[in-house]
Amino acid sequence: VDDINSNNQPKVYYLPKYFYGTGHVIYQGSLFYHSYNTDILLRYDLHLRKVVSEISLKLSKNDTTEQFC
Repeated sequence: VDDINSNNQPKVYYLPKYFYGTGHVIYQGSLFYHSYNTDILLRYDLHLRKVVSEISLKLSKNDTTEQFC
């Protein structure tokens, strides 16, 4: 509310990969999100403005086009 009242401009972050779903979270200065149409979770550092780690969920694949979504 204070930022809105003081007319501070919001920060804009351009993610290197699209995210999917509503399960993303910001925790200890990083955005954790599911990379669209993959089985990869990414950790995007908000201070460095880059992906600092990723992990595969090793999900079983099927024949649908949105296999991980």
